[in-house]
Amino acid sequence: MRYLLFPTIGLLLITLVNTAFAQNPDRPDHTRKTETRPAEPRAALKLPPCPLGVTDLGWDDFFVSPVGRGGLRLTPKIKSLDGKRVRLSGYMVRREEPLPGVLILTPFPMSVEEHESGFADLPPQAVRVVLPYAAKEQIPHTTRPLLLTGTLYVGRREESEESASRSVSWFRLTLNTPGAPMPDKARKSEPSAKAKQ
Repeated sequence: MRYLLFPTIGLLLITLVNTAFAQNPDRPDHTRKTETRPAEPRAALKLPPCPLGVTDLGWDDFFVSPVGRGGLRLTPKIKSLDGKRVRLSGYMVRREEPLPGVLILTPFPMSVEEHESGFADLPPQAVRVVLPYAAKEQIPHTTRPLLLTGTLYVGRREESEESASRSVSWFRLTLNTPGAPMPDKARKSEPSAKAKQ
């Protein structure tokens, strides 16, 4: 008799809970249509007009899409902009040990741990930004998007000052000194890493 009583009490409790839940007007009803407010469109970032002689560069301009069997391939546009002045908007990568006068720009906010995975987590189109006029200064990190204008250099280069992490850059942007007159033509040859120090 006692063994039959426990299942009966359990069944009674389940029935009471279900009945109470069914009568609760505040419970969510997945069978009923609910009004959904359309998501508000995000305001497009309005950029100032591009300076004369400067080309706007987007993050989709770096590699051919979709990626084929041969892997990543540079677009004709990025190849044609080697040694020329461009403008690029992106986010500064947060680093454990930032170098003076150097920052890394990516399409989205992120951070890297040089002593863990190094720069392996960076997207392939990460841009190494060099500020020659601040070569001995630590660049303070910011979470805000940056709009940078400078001379773009394309091609594989080992960064000697980051030999411990064996950093290799494919895209480098050398910024112009603020207030300095803009050159009529950008330098075709990239300054060496030693010349920048």
